[in-house]
Amino acid sequence: MGWIGDQIDSVKSMHFRQLFTQAISLGMIVTSALIIWKGLMCVTGSESPVVVVLSGTLIIWKGLMCVTGSESPVVVVLSGSMEPGFKRGDILFLHMSKDPIRAGEIVVFNVDGREIPIVHRVIKVHEHENGEVDVLTKGDNNFGDDRLLYAQGQMWLQRHHIMGRAVGFLPYVGWVTIIMTEQPIIKIAQWLYPSSSKIQLNQPNFHVVSSAKNLVPLTILASSLLKSMIMTLNLMIIPHKSSGSNRNDPVRLDATLNLTSSGDLILQDFDGSTVWTTNTSGKSVAGMNLTDTGNLVSCAN
Repeated sequence: MGWIGDQIDSVKSMHFRQLFTQAISLGMIVTSALIIWKGLMCVTGSESPVVVVLSGTLIIWKGLMCVTGSESPVVVVLSGSMEPGFKRGDILFLHMSKDPIRAGEIVVFNVDGREIPIVHRVIKVHEHENGEVDVLTKGDNNFGDDRLLYAQGQMWLQRHHIMGRAVGFLPYVGWVTIIMTEQPIIKIAQWLYPSSSKIQLNQPNFHVVSSAKNLVPLTILASSLLKSMIMTLNLMIIPHKSSGSNRNDPVRLDATLNLTSSGDLILQDFDGSTVWTTNTSGKSVAGMNLTDTGNLVSCAN
């Protein structure tokens, strides 16, 4: 009752204008869903709810693939290896651009011989003269890097293994997918009632399970979810830490911190390049802060 009570209190605390705005937004969502529904019926030439929803889902999915440049623009977190940042059941939104991959970014990647992609953080990037990059990843909640997860004899990931960068997320929404695919009682129900339809996009980690008897509410829910995705991305952009001196959150595996004869603290990457320096000789230090716990942290927007 705690969560329900909080939601009721939240509604009670709203002013009339806020409630009116929410009601209008809900009406727009329902109207948009019905318009989309009718449009898909005209395009497909069918009144079958299954055909309409399947066609609409595929159209939306292909559209997201084109916009994001990722073969799997929406994924569900299935494990706790990225806690506390991402928990099991969170939905991640991916984008794949031509920008260089940097340490600290969160990526979703495929491993040769494994069917299910993995979402972990990049901890090391080695760039070659020909433009190719080697990437090493690690789960925030894991003790060591991911080399034990890679294919036998593989030490690094290449760009073709990367499915996309995580650019936003929605917490807990993916639990619907997990419950529908993992709970035995639901699998038995699907076997006993063949009238229910299982729609599985050609992605190993994105499933939509629905009933043919109640697909209009599903369309409304999908429309609402897409609107929430657009509105939430600006509020839930994943932060990117460029460097830090926290022993529990190391900058990079091969980074070194040196104290020069002039009294400057210099953090250098594995190749000797400077990540940040205190520059006590008089130069300004941009983007570096001393925290209350005594850690020097440099952050990038």
